[in-house]
Amino acid sequence: MANSAKLAKVAFERKPKGQDKKYYKLDSQIVAQIASETRNDAAEAAFSAAVSYCEAINGLKNGSASWAIVKLYYSSFYCLRSILYANNLIPFEAGKFLIFNCQENTFINGGASSHKWDWKSIRSVDRLSYWIFSEDSATAYTSLCNNRDDANYKKLFTDPDLPDCLTTSESDISKRIKAYRDDHAFFYTYLDEHLTLAYPTKLIYSLDSLLSSLIPALSAERKAHLKKRWLLKERCPFGD
Repeated sequence: MANSAKLAKVAFERKPKGQDKKYYKLDSQIVAQIASETRNDAAEAAFSAAVSYCEAINGLKNGSASWAIVKLYYSSFYCLRSILYANNLIPFEAGKFLIFNCQENTFINGGASSHKWDWKSIRSVDRLSYWIFSEDSATAYTSLCNNRDDANYKKLFTDPDLPDCLTTSESDISKRIKAYRDDHAFFYTYLDEHLTLAYPTKLIYSLDSLLSSLIPALSAERKAHLKKRWLLKERCPFGD
């Protein structure tokens, strides 16, 4: 659990029994302590997202579609957490899944679980105008999560054959990644036959651009680690 999430959880568990969370406010010093951890937590989540993405691409290159689908989902999972932390929004579990808004000193619904976001609740935060939290993005994320379940728990995919959710007319992975990354019109991002790779690709490269001024740069050691795992000619997300 991220440091900010641990602090938010402890603070929330001090809420008087029976008090509605919307009336529960934290002391300003506690809010400041939580907020002081968010930039590093955002960087940690971004690194996890990049590692998962690299592993997914390597899985595709090596004929392991099931592994790739699982890792593509987790790359997206960490991307969303990273952008939330970077905006002083702290997802945490305390009997229920909640998000602490440091800027407003409020607790909002986070969803049914850490994998089932309450997108409407998140969109209620005015400063989150990114495409990442749009209805189309929410639908794509849910589809990717369902594909993850099919691969990880239901064993519906037979490696090395690509399932329908990964099959496209362009077999060269580098070309596909470039097309998905540079898809400014979001043509591929939300299409069922493309989104399993297109959505996480758009997400990780968007995150790389969005967070460049919001979070600490990755260390040289971590960048080297990503580059070592990255087997393509295209730019490695967070690696340069």
